[in-house]
Amino acid sequence: MPESYLFWFWVVPATPIAVAAALRLPQNRSLIVTTVVGLLTLIVYYTASWGALSVLVQWQGATLPTGNQARYLQLMQDGWLTLAALVASPFTVLVALVAIWVRRESVSDYLALVWPSRLELARGLVMNFALLFVWSVAGQMIGHKTTRIIIFEFQSAQQNGWFGLLLISLCVAAPLTEELVVRGFLFQGLSQSFLGPVGAVVLSSAAWAAIHNQYDLFGKSEIFTIGLLYGYLRYRTGSTWLTVLIHAATNLFILMELAAFVAAV
Repeated sequence: MPESYLFWFWVVPATPIAVAAALRLPQNRSLIVTTVVGLLTLIVYYTASWGALSVLVQWQGATLPTGNQARYLQLMQDGWLTLAALVASPFTVLVALVAIWVRRESVSDYLALVWPSRLELARGLVMNFALLFVWSVAGQMIGHKTTRIIIFEFQSAQQNGWFGLLLISLCVAAPLTEELVVRGFLFQGLSQSFLGPVGAVVLSSAAWAAIHNQYDLFGKSEIFTIGLLYGYLRYRTGSTWLTVLIHAATNLFILMELAAFVAAV
């Protein structure tokens, strides 16, 4: 059995056990518990996506990339990386759900699954797009260019017939997964520690920016500030669904910007 499959079969089933062990720590160690579970979500995401990619690639009769950038680009061009990320999303959220279940907490309360009012949604969207505008102006002033890999992924999706898959990934799966884990689980756990709500907003935003490896320093800085806004909205409204909706709207707007950019080139 290939190593990738061994990693898949051992790590994922063991995750609930590891989560349960971490959650046996005293209540006053909420920071440690939340950090451990947060790292587990990351491990499971990459394990599940790599496992899905292994199946897809071996089904093709090909081989997984081992440091070969051209092979990674080919997998991206074929849409396999996007599909693998979609497969991994439910497993990632499952880790947080298991952690909440072990603590015998209400999932709805812990993740703040409260529907926002229309006014809260309108205000959040206005604040979000105002921030995006500021970063857009700043980027133009310093001559910052969109990361080439992002453009390549968009063009590949358009040309090879998997744009619908990209749309689902960016506007549905990514907002749901990232917001439920970051603004839902991480924020709640960190805010119960000595960090409080303010520290929870800052730390969860930093972690969120750090995992976006496809962006440069400018892009990660933008994501960090957006995370601060989302964390603030999550705290003020008590609604993670609000940040899910705003996140989805942001990604849809980015896709529209990419479409305009590619059409103009």
